[in-house]
Parts: sequence; structure tokens; C-alpha cells
Amino acid sequence: MKKYIYIIGYPVRDTAARGVLQAACDHLNLDTCCEEWEFEDATELQRVANYFRREEVLGAIVTMPYKESVIPFIDRLDEQALRIGAINTIFKYEGKLIGHNADAIGFLQALIHEGGFEPKGKRAVILGAGGTARACGIALASAGMSSITVVNRTLSRGYDLASILKQPCPDVRVMGYEDKHLKEAIQNSDLLVNCTPFGMKFGPLEGQCPIGRLIPRGQMVYDVVYKPGQTPLLNIAREAGAQSLNGLPMVVRGLIGMFRLFTGEEPPVHIMFDRARKLAEEHGW
Repeated sequence: MKKYIYIIGYPVRDTAARGVLQAACDHLNLDTCCEEWEFEDATELQRVANYFRREEVLGAIVTMPYKESVIPFIDRLDEQALRIGAINTIFKYEGKLIGHNADAIGFLQALIHEGGFEPKGKRAVILGAGGTARACGIALASAGMSSITVVNRTLSRGYDLASILKQPCPDVRVMGYEDKHLKEAIQNSDLLVNCTPFGMKFGPLEGQCPIGRLIPRGQMVYDVVYKPGQTPLLNIAREAGAQSLNGLPMVVRGLIGMFRLFTGEEPPVHIMFDRARKLAEEHGW
């Protein structure tokens, strides 16, 4: 029986996930098809989740804007997803739909392996306080960052995130984009992470940057956006002489873990990275 893995969200357009997972399935000769399933109406989530219970469905990747709203329609969350409060993976275990979040481990592994950055004892600034920022913040705090500053337009959401991060990392601050101390916080940090949609291709903030020219030379700037590969923020980082990393390695590292959950097979890592790079070239990411 042919098996299926779905990528759901709105919009879902030429995602790296579909091509990378399909390349891994094909390399291992698995009779599995990866398909995008786009829908705008959130009231469809219950019907979609029920469809995933079919025998031929291995699971699904959940993209924006459904990473939180799909949760009531699955059976339970694993420990990582409970901490983050959002999911990007639905897999099956003993007949149940389980919610998982691969963002944290994907983010951290890409930072260490592709970015060459060791987070322990370092200082970070995170732009944003949504689901992706929670995943990245938890990963950094658990990895031993000495301090984290959360920057968000809505301060209440920033404080919500800070309350989660304070247990593993007591030195957490929150500020808005207009805060007079923002420049100092960024220039005194080792790592700047953008977890907002600023600069995302096809998004409402395409071509825009969340901050001005505040990046110091030598800082690591990590933009979780991967379409385009060189965002306005990363352009500023390059001009400043900073190190930079986009979100594509994070996506691939997350997909490696998802592939294990969906198929039970050991993923062909080099095939997945090769396909991601080719997709980036083909689509001009």
C-alpha cells in the first residue's frame, strides 16, 4: 500500500519539506508520497486531522498558521511540544496522533553544525515571541546560554516567553523594538536570532528587516527564514562583517528527525541536504 506524508498550512507553496522528504523516501525505495495540502479555513482542521488517522497516512508536517490551532484535534503532545506549546509534526504511535515540535532540535543542531557556533556561556537576542521563538529560545536556554533578551512588539507575549526560559536561563530580559536599550543589547550579544516573518518571500513583510543597522562585526546572525536565502537582515549582517546562517539547515535538521518518526527508517542525511541545496538553487531561495 502506498503511504502518504502531508505538509499542511496556508499558504503552502514550493516548500523545502516536500522535496527533501520525497528525496529521502525515493533514495530508500519507500513507496511513500509527500504532498502539500493547502487550506485557508481553520474550521477544516478537525476534518483534516481525522483524515490523518487513515492507515495509509504516516503523518504530517504542520506549517503556519496551524502550529497551535491543530492541537485540540490530535490525541496528545510529546514532552518537547508541551514545553513549546506548538507543534510542526504529527506522527502516529500505537494508533494515536502525537504532536511533536522539531524546531528546537533542528534549530540547535544547525546552529552548532552548520553555523559553527557553541551556545554555552554566550549571550543571545531573539527577535519575536511566537511559536518558533519559543522553540529556539528553549533550545538556547537548555544549551547553557548565559543571557537571553527577547524583543517583541507585544511585550506581554515577550514576558510569557521569558517566564518559560527563566528556569534553565535565569538572566532573561524583555524589550520592545523602540526600547532605548535595544542597540546596546544587540551590540553586546554573541548571537542574534530572527524568529519573525520579516523578509520572508511571498509573505506580507517580504523585503523588510526587523531592525536597523545595529549588528556588530563578528556576531552570529541566524535568520530562521530560508526563502529567500539571503534576507534583508542577512544582507545587513554581511555588510557589517558578521557571521550569518539562514533557516534552510534548520529545516533539513528538523526533517531528519521527522523522517525517523514517520518511517522508522534511518534518514539519508547527505541526500536530504543535497536536495535542499538544489531546491534553493532552482527556486532562487
